[in-house]
Amino acid sequence: MLDHDKSHHAHDKGYKQLLANKKALLKLSSGKRVLYIFKAEFPRASHEEVVRMMEEANPQEVETVIFDPVFTGRDVACVRAGLKKRREQREKELAQRKEDALAGARRAAAMIRAEYGCRVLLFGSLARGGRFNEHSDIDLALEGLPVEANFWRLYAGALTLVEPFHLDLVLLESASPELQGRIRQEGVEI
Repeated sequence: MLDHDKSHHAHDKGYKQLLANKKALLKLSSGKRVLYIFKAEFPRASHEEVVRMMEEANPQEVETVIFDPVFTGRDVACVRAGLKKRREQREKELAQRKEDALAGARRAAAMIRAEYGCRVLLFGSLARGGRFNEHSDIDLALEGLPVEANFWRLYAGALTLVEPFHLDLVLLESASPELQGRIRQEGVEI
């Protein structure tokens, strides 16, 4: 094995150990998610490689990064810049996802109002202005849907208009009192 191959193999082994340590530390940290980076395990890693390692970490798992004291200020600055760039890109993607979801919800609501003549309320994370992430769906409540209406036909039509998002469609009159209260409190007619 060439020296270069040995150092690359050691680097990969060290990286796998870091990932194993991260997973163990995440489980032990009682909800606070921390990623520890040990420079000693990556003595030959360039700044770009350290940023790549950080980019491969799941951004939802990492709230805090703790560096081994061997890291220089330049190392830390480089990794922080990479994290900031990744965070800004993720925020931009999530903002676009939210806009796309709102557009889909409006299309579905317009179809439901036109074909079924009922009131449509948007509720949940999309209505609250809260955190809308890659796992969020579109929550719509219907009020006054005619009894003769075919709910499943309505749902299928609405679902095609909100793709690729998941859709939760609730009949307000048959929802639990708690859910009715929540929808009436936070719901927005759309």
